[in-house]
Amino acid sequence: MSFAPFILFQAGVYTFLGDFGRLAAGLDVPQTLHAIGLSVVFSAVGSVAAYFLDGRAGLLLPISGVILLLIGMMFAIICDSTSASMFLLYISLLQAGWIFLNCYLYSALIDANKLLVAAATPVSSFGSAFGASAMGYVLEQRGLPGALSLSVAALALTALLTIPFLRRGRAPAADAAGAAG
Repeated sequence: MSFAPFILFQAGVYTFLGDFGRLAAGLDVPQTLHAIGLSVVFSAVGSVAAYFLDGRAGLLLPISGVILLLIGMMFAIICDSTSASMFLLYISLLQAGWIFLNCYLYSALIDANKLLVAAATPVSSFGSAFGASAMGYVLEQRGLPGALSLSVAALALTALLTIPFLRRGRAPAADAAGAAG
């Protein structure tokens, strides 16, 4: 189930955003806290974007696109965070992206099998618990390159566990409209 690696990524990165700010961007604690605090506001953009897109682009394109965005933002955070403003920009896009992806992963799950939705919460809980521990260990042992590798691997696994199972063709909303008409 794609929720486990996705939540592993999300929880692991969010738990250590302060370390990313300090290690990658060279920020002090107050700068990091301000950036993280402001970036949370931008996470709402992901929900709003998912609401307005409303399945019009199907599931494949948005899910694939946002996974690529998240991978890109992880590279940017770790390799290009040269200031507090750049760090804020990258983590804001990261948080908007992962909220958007969360909405679309649930949509994909509902589209594939509504009965599996109940399993998403315990699987997400496992991913969250394991993600923070795994990211902490990797960050301690391998530093930022290890954290980047774990993030990319978790997102790639999310894609591998999601994309092959998406229905090809019309969006679920279009399918429902076609069935009703």
